[in-house]
Amino acid sequence: MFVIESTNAKGWRWLSGVFEHQQAAERELNSIAPEVRHFHRIVQTPTATFPLFIIEDRGFAYVDINRVFCTLASTQPRGDDDHIHFNIYAVRREFKPSESGTDEMGLLLHWHITDTTLRQPRARVFRKELAEIASDA
Repeated sequence: MFVIESTNAKGWRWLSGVFEHQQAAERELNSIAPEVRHFHRIVQTPTATFPLFIIEDRGFAYVDINRVFCTLASTQPRGDDDHIHFNIYAVRREFKPSESGTDEMGLLLHWHITDTTLRQPRARVFRKELAEIASDA
């Protein structure tokens, strides 16, 4: 699996595509305007099949469902329901934005992990939801 990791002059980060094959990622990268292409790079993930789970916390980690469960289990509530610990994305099929190189990650299935997500009963329901996504592969 191959992703296009993107940034800009302000240091913002996003993904400009998720592809099963390297050639598709290269085609998408080459369709980005040459003057900003240097802000984008192709990264091969350790996961070879969909769904691809992504943990976003000051960067992107490409993981399987077991790593998602371990990360959730090791994260402790902070006592602030507004605090976002990290985001989890579940990518079920190839993804690319409508305009090459832009940030449309909000269209991906994702969750903002807060204290509420980590506490029962929501934690149990969320774990089941993730397991169902993983088993749909």
